[in-house]
Amino acid sequence: MANWREFYETTVLETNPTQLQKLIRDTEVAIFRRMRELHASSDGAEERHEIAGASAALRALKTEKLEWPNPKRIRISPAK
Repeated sequence: MANWREFYETTVLETNPTQLQKLIRDTEVAIFRRMRELHASSDGAEERHEIAGASAALRALKTEKLEWPNPKRIRISPAK
């Protein structure tokens, strides 16, 4: 099984939007699985930092390449 870094490297190089969407999903799943493994360990601070950067880059790919809404720009109106 490929690790999250391999998925991430493939994802950031992809230009086909349909394939990019699938690769982003696969990368996020691999990151989630790795974070679960790291949760049980006291080691891995550097890798957690790398994962945070990769996750931010994936969000940017979603908004810039796939035209997903930017979560930082979504305003939620208070309930009336």
